Amino acid sequence: MAEHSRRVAGRSEVWVDFEELHAKGWAEVIEERPCPKIASGPGRVVTATITHANDDVRTLTMSSGETLHVTGNHRMYSATCQDWVPVKDLEIGEALRTVKGRESVAALGFQRGRHQVYNIEVETEHCYFVGDGEVLTHNVGSCVTDSAKPSSNETKYHGNDRRNADPQHNYDILNQDGNVRKNGVGTGLAENDVSKRAQSQLKKGDTYRITDRHEASSGARGRAYDREKKRSKEHYENGEKMDRHQRPKPARVRRSKK
Repeated sequence: MAEHSRRVAGRSEVWVDFEELHAKGWAEVIEERPCPKIASGPGRVVTATITHANDDVRTLTMSSGETLHVTGNHRMYSATCQDWVPVKDLEIGEALRTVKGRESVAALGFQRGRHQVYNIEVETEHCYFVGDGEVLTHNVGSCVTDSAKPSSNETKYHGNDRRNADPQHNYDILNQDGNVRKNGVGTGLAENDVSKRAQSQLKKGDTYRITDRHEASSGARGRAYDREKKRSKEHYENGEKMDRHQRPKPARVRRSKK
């Protein structure tokens, strides 16, 4: 815990990274309570529960007929893209990883209004399966999947972790007028200029292009993110209308004593 907490001007702060809340950074501790008793038995410990009001709730219907109600930014593991993909960017027919294999997306919808939503943080992998179909999702942190297990001398991070050492590429998505409406990051070197990640985000009339490639090395994902940010700024300065990006906001948290 020491590397995730500090004392500043007489107050306690902890480092938080709540993707659902767009909250990342140092947050002031305003209250401490005793840690609840940890139940015995197999499995991972739930280290935190998070609830807030959200006006971006989507319906995600699987091929089994089950419908999940998920926020747009919540990430599911796409077996099609071999990457973590926000629900808002999923496509009908895309295959998601489940505890038994994979299941395809049958329908996507938007739930109007503002709703109270709930999330959990799970120790170690930060991953868990949701719904009766047990679809793989995560909040924040490292997560090892069956298709991407680390070697004995290598630490494997999930696709969106800046420390991810897998090869990466950057891409631009262009609208019918030839203007860049979105740029992004995908896993792999996009050989033959083919990006499954970019293809999954195309709208009618869109095309895409590969702009940068990052060979496999420590922090390759982070370098791709930095390049994405720089290109976004360049496109904005050129007057191109980019899709809106969410930015982190400050947070205040309550912490339990351990």
